This record gives sequence, C-alpha cells and structure tokens, in this order.
Amino acid sequence: MKKFYLLLLFVFSISVVGFGQTDSLVFKNKDVIVGEIKSMDRGVITIETDYSDKDFKAKWEDLIGIISKTNYLITLTDG
Repeated sequence: MKKFYLLLLFVFSISVVGFGQTDSLVFKNKDVIVGEIKSMDRGVITIETDYSDKDFKAKWEDLIGIISKTNYLITLTDG
C-alpha cells in the first residue's frame, strides 16, 4: 500500500511541474528547453523557464523544432 501512495505522489508531482510550462524548443544537438515562449523577433526566440532567473534566447537557425499549444504567426522576409 505504501508503494501505491509513493507512485501516486510521484505521478501527481510530475503533472504539476509540467502544467505551467507548455512550450519546448528542440535544438539541432537534441537539447530541449521547456518553458514559455515570450517572443520571436528577427531570428531570435526568447523562452522563459522556471529553472533560470534570466530568459533564454536562441537563434532560429539553431532549432529543429518548436512544441507549443499556442498558435503563432510567423512572417518570412521573402513573403
């Protein structure tokens, strides 16, 4: 019975941690940053995380993927 409660606590804690952070950036080197995308401007994307005091900035060309529940309007320079 004790194992069941520990498992239940573990599952609940994982779901609470991931609740506020719905966006992920996937880099070419397979690193992933999880947080909340704040802005995308001139080839630089800014993401806020719970585990850093400062926002992360990444160049668009360094990414292979963005995972988000939010829709974004992306405008290319060539139309």
